[in-house]
Amino acid sequence: MSTPQLSPHPLLERVLDPAGPRPLKLAAARGALPLPRQDMIVALVHLAAGGDAEIASESRKTLSATPGEILLDLLQDPQIPAPVLDHFGREKNAPVELLRTIVAHPAVSDELLAQLAESPDPTVLDMLVGNETRLAANLAIVQRLKANPALAGAARRRIAELEEHVLAKVPADYTLREAAAVPGEEALPGISEELLGEMGAVQESPVPLLEIPLTPEEQAAEEALRSTPLFQRIARLTAAEKIQAAVKGNAEERAILVRDPSRLVATTVLKSPKLSDQEIESFANLRNVHDEVLRIIGNHRQWTKTYGVAHALTRNPRTPTGISLTMLNRLVNRDLKNLSLDKNIPEVIRRSAKRLYDLRTQPQSKQKRK
Repeated sequence: MSTPQLSPHPLLERVLDPAGPRPLKLAAARGALPLPRQDMIVALVHLAAGGDAEIASESRKTLSATPGEILLDLLQDPQIPAPVLDHFGREKNAPVELLRTIVAHPAVSDELLAQLAESPDPTVLDMLVGNETRLAANLAIVQRLKANPALAGAARRRIAELEEHVLAKVPADYTLREAAAVPGEEALPGISEELLGEMGAVQESPVPLLEIPLTPEEQAAEEALRSTPLFQRIARLTAAEKIQAAVKGNAEERAILVRDPSRLVATTVLKSPKLSDQEIESFANLRNVHDEVLRIIGNHRQWTKTYGVAHALTRNPRTPTGISLTMLNRLVNRDLKNLSLDKNIPEVIRRSAKRLYDLRTQPQSKQKRK
């Protein structure tokens, strides 16, 4: 086992040193050293895999006695080294919550992900399927997921799309490991476990980008965008390269990629750690994006706290009806009234907006009549 490099604490360095004194290591194995909690876990994992049977046994006892909530907190730290993740990820009967945290960690090894692809828990598998960059980088993970009878049908459809649009076009020596190493990508802001499950549950039904007519102003803006050199360059990228750009690119690249006809590429834009609130609001206004983009935005509690995002989703005829309906209560009366008159949105949204507007304003009107 390679020596983890996490902290310069002198006691930890002595414990990890192969020539370090045995009594010191035994004390560490029993949790008796004055080490910070994180350093203690690193030391215990290292000693548990060592050749000294007594020290290894004592280390495992101390680790098993560590409260689960403490472990969960420690494993969420991006500085925790891969050997620690490996230790807890390979434990029998490891809590599902712990496994989900490990799957989401940017330092988790491909080997451990391949083992966890055999997990019987659907939520762990859903998180794995949602990490397209790691799947594209290691086909062994994909094969184990497909062979797992616990994998849900929606997750299988997502893998099929990945194979069709990305894996079939990736050269044998091409990997996305660099993209997978982007800090926070596996636990990007706002992409919760519940949201990943929601993404996996959506039926695969490709929607033409321009199925909903654009206004003359929107059409002019789209034509201007398509004529730019950046748009032309991105159009020549493979699906795998687009996924990399969606995670690592700048705002201009994301504005183009979110319009991509591939659901996989478009939704990956929302996993970028560089996204701004202004970008989310502009995406919510777009009528020529995949409706899954709007579904994800609408299901994101942090993003929809912004009034502009909630308002944009309700005005967008491509927004899934269920998402729009949940946003209506957020709107002020003036915007509700305008929605009730907007013939570009679904009738159920217009009716609901009018009903809510009437409920809010009728009591005031009656009081004025009196």
